[in-house]
Amino acid sequence: MLTEEQCAFFMRKGYVVLSGVMDRGACDYASAKIWSCMPDHFRHDEPKSWSGPIEDCRTTCELFHRRGHVKFQKGEKAGRIGLDPRLLSLISRNAAVTEVVRQLLGKEIETPRVRGLYSVWPMPASVTLLQLFAEKVPRPLRRISHAIRVPYLFCSPSPPHIEGHPMHIVAVGYLTDAPQNGGALLVWPGSHCDLYPQFRSTMEHLPVPGYQASFDRIARMRPVQITGKAGDVILFHHRLMHAASVHRRRNKPRHAIFVDFSSSDARDLVHQQPTADVWEHWDGLKARQSNNGSALADLKPAFWRRKQFDGLFKALRGLCGGKGKVPSGIYYVGARSRAPGDVWVLMSDDEAGFASNALETNTNRVWCRSVSAQMGSKPIGRQGGKVTPFNVRPYLEAGESILKVTNDGPPLFLRVVELSLPFHESRVLFRGAVTSETTIDIASLRDHAQAEGKGLQYA
Repeated sequence: MLTEEQCAFFMRKGYVVLSGVMDRGACDYASAKIWSCMPDHFRHDEPKSWSGPIEDCRTTCELFHRRGHVKFQKGEKAGRIGLDPRLLSLISRNAAVTEVVRQLLGKEIETPRVRGLYSVWPMPASVTLLQLFAEKVPRPLRRISHAIRVPYLFCSPSPPHIEGHPMHIVAVGYLTDAPQNGGALLVWPGSHCDLYPQFRSTMEHLPVPGYQASFDRIARMRPVQITGKAGDVILFHHRLMHAASVHRRRNKPRHAIFVDFSSSDARDLVHQQPTADVWEHWDGLKARQSNNGSALADLKPAFWRRKQFDGLFKALRGLCGGKGKVPSGIYYVGARSRAPGDVWVLMSDDEAGFASNALETNTNRVWCRSVSAQMGSKPIGRQGGKVTPFNVRPYLEAGESILKVTNDGPPLFLRVVELSLPFHESRVLFRGAVTSETTIDIASLRDHAQAEGKGLQYA
């Protein structure tokens, strides 16, 4: 159980660290599971072997293009992470953790959700010109550009964010040590107090118009690294801004497990508008009075996040952007911009990946191929050579309801989802394969689903 001082710390800063609460044997087991998911040529004692394309639950690309961040949530390699008894024993069924969560929330909790195994790998000291510039290197120069290595200096921490799906508390369990500049979690202490009222739902990611200005202001402040040892667990508020740091130690990766906790009444809270009281639904904390203010006032501006550098970093990212690079700002387009009443269209090359019901673009892998989509006579859904998820609600409101998808390549897997609160209970209006050309009347599908009072389950 937490002391009064620890509870006050959590209220002010938005997080608390539970030291050494996970079994080290189970930590080693989970860490070994991450290693088993990595490419066969990755060897524990040879950091030089930690290179080449890596496939995780998001995409397939080089470590340095993804800032060293790798996520395994489910699939052939990771298996059914949420059902593995040894992984569940780390946090989900760990009495030392669940009792603290109940103490903070002051009520019973739902079954914790094991989100996945996340690792941060050391960034390389140098890369080849071919790796750095990829398809921008002319073919006649590719052999020589593969032989020339340059220092890799352009890696910055991943963009800060808050969770895009509903929960109350996020638990991060360090499976290995996380020293300073060794892949530790970054947080912006106190940001939960400012950001909590900036939403139209206490749980879902439905921001009000002023949210982005508040977010950008906080993101320019200098974050705090939460270092720790294997076996430590960090609990933080779901509206706390956080990010994964850059791993610069080059000796061993940082492995962690992420678990989400929600109170038993979370389903009802989805529909409620938050007030300025961050702890209004936390019965274990709302009676406590904290006169220390928000810890956000203690943060100082981050030198590298100044507005003057925005153009420079944007140019560097564009210059070094290669084929297969994780698209910045696109991965969570669904989770970060969705709203009740939206109708989203998602496409994928991969039937296995498409089996996921998430809106993120890890289920939207359509790259540089002969695919076109249009609503009525208007082409939609393409950014450069990539077909992205797109919201057709504006077209439906303008009277355009016919979606036409043309595919000249291998089978394409298409899904149409109508969103409602809570988002995990939204309806899938259509799910099917497109071999050449498919025409769908989305308005008719929606009317039929409303008349029937049901749709395919979206979870």
